[in-house]
Amino acid sequence: MNHIVVTGYIDDPIATMQEESNGSGRFIDVRLHLRVTIGAGGDVELAARLHEEAHHYFVSLRTR
Repeated sequence: MNHIVVTGYIDDPIATMQEESNGSGRFIDVRLHLRVTIGAGGDVELAARLHEEAHHYFVSLRTR
């Protein structure tokens, strides 16, 4: 397909949780701080573009 091999993935997420008086809660904001490593010869620009496209696809599924 795109011949991009992910060889490393590290995330350092930061999230805000809203807790209700009954003890339940939900995340109201999540920010991911990704560090992705791709294999030798991989196209970095293509990998970034595919990642962005996947993000928009995921967001559109969540808002349906």
